[in-house]
Amino acid sequence: MITVTVLLVLIYWFVEAIALHLLRRKIKRKNGCRPLRYRHNYRGAILGLDWVLLRVRAFRGKRFLEFMTKQFEDLGPTYGVKILGQTTIYTMDPKNIQAILSDRFKDFALGNRLAIMEKLLGKGIFTADGNGWVHSRSMLRPIFASNQAGNLDMLENHLQNLFKLIPRDGSTVDLQPLMSRFALDSVTEFLFDQSVNTLRNGKQIDQQFNESFDYALKELAFRFRLGPFYKFRWNWNADEAFRKCRLFVGRLVNEAQWFYYANAKSSEQPSGRKHLFLRGLVDAADDQDRITDEALNLLIAGRDTTASVLSHLFFEISRNPGVWQSLRNEVSRLQGRRPTYKQLRGLKFVHCCVKETLRLHPPVPTNKRFCVNDTVLPLGGGRHGKRPIFVPKGTTVVFTVHAMHRRKDLFGADAEEFRPQRWDQETLHHGWSYLPFHAGPRVCLGLSYAMNELCYVLIRMLQEFNTIESRDDQPWTESLRLIVASNSGVKVGARAALSTNL
Repeated sequence: MITVTVLLVLIYWFVEAIALHLLRRKIKRKNGCRPLRYRHNYRGAILGLDWVLLRVRAFRGKRFLEFMTKQFEDLGPTYGVKILGQTTIYTMDPKNIQAILSDRFKDFALGNRLAIMEKLLGKGIFTADGNGWVHSRSMLRPIFASNQAGNLDMLENHLQNLFKLIPRDGSTVDLQPLMSRFALDSVTEFLFDQSVNTLRNGKQIDQQFNESFDYALKELAFRFRLGPFYKFRWNWNADEAFRKCRLFVGRLVNEAQWFYYANAKSSEQPSGRKHLFLRGLVDAADDQDRITDEALNLLIAGRDTTASVLSHLFFEISRNPGVWQSLRNEVSRLQGRRPTYKQLRGLKFVHCCVKETLRLHPPVPTNKRFCVNDTVLPLGGGRHGKRPIFVPKGTTVVFTVHAMHRRKDLFGADAEEFRPQRWDQETLHHGWSYLPFHAGPRVCLGLSYAMNELCYVLIRMLQEFNTIESRDDQPWTESLRLIVASNSGVKVGARAALSTNL
């Protein structure tokens, strides 16, 4: 009886395998798919482990993005790697990325992101898939669509704290940690209506949270670089950092919930509580853990992404005095007044500089998806990589925006250079070749909020300081976590503006 059962199972498995093979062959023929180019493992390498080791070494050597870009130069815009018998596809083709993020969105999921990040972020908008993601997005979209998602007065208060920490006599200061503290102070006030005020040397518990958050994100980034071997990574200090971060944010959520419920019957919010972000979350979800998850997810975007872009913005501008002067000339039309939302949109060269920073230093330089259905990508097959490729269910696809943004065939021979003027060209249509805020159904909800904040900070720095010059002549090197930062910081010297009429 057992023998018959085993035989039937084997026959069933064989028939299923044949049916799957025939179905996949039909898909390949229908779409004109051709074989994908693969990276060959070094002689003696076992199951592609050499690739994992090379990635880890590059990550630890602060040259991971350089390493990935070099692989594209050697192997083409789309290629495959086999690790433990599983295929991973790497691409910087705009058409492939469009297919992944939009055209064939339902064929791809986040893969192991939740497994790696759940201890810190829970099941929020950046870690959830399927119906969970749909619910998170529908819950958060109205909040970002409201007028409260861009309070310039709030930003100004934290900018004044930032200005006090920047020497005005040309003394050297590292802007990168200051921008990180500014971003944390502003996003915590936006989320919880109370800032941790790290720029004003806030409470010790607030400083400890900042340190724990940094450590936690560094650990998560390392686990992502390990690929399928992340399961074998164990770090007690990281688990403790995850716990501290969730406790800290959970406390803020609890206080905000208490305040909200205590004043729910009041038609007017008391002074100082005009833009309570959690009102929307509390209305949509009465589960404190769920609200904590979403708040932590947004905290990463609000602190790390903003800090990364601002730091790189001043890293580049401080090395280009001509750009700084052009910006000063444009901002002079404000005559020293703080910009309104309408004026923010009208300062064209300010936007050009922000866009160019986002091109050269996208805060999330690489990302990946997990194929959940047999599907097709439009490029990567054949001798020249111009034909479609078949992507079987179970394949991991990594797309690298950092490398795509530096392609000379897309952005010109000077693609490696900081040249904001390229965005002044009316003929420049970037489309899917420029994706600093992601794209498709998962496009960044806070895009408008982020652009307003970035432009506002740049304008106010231009009004506050006459010159900002670099004090670091070394080339840029990466510090890669979940976002990318400058490994050497952003060391500059600034001098106060002589006139308040800029």
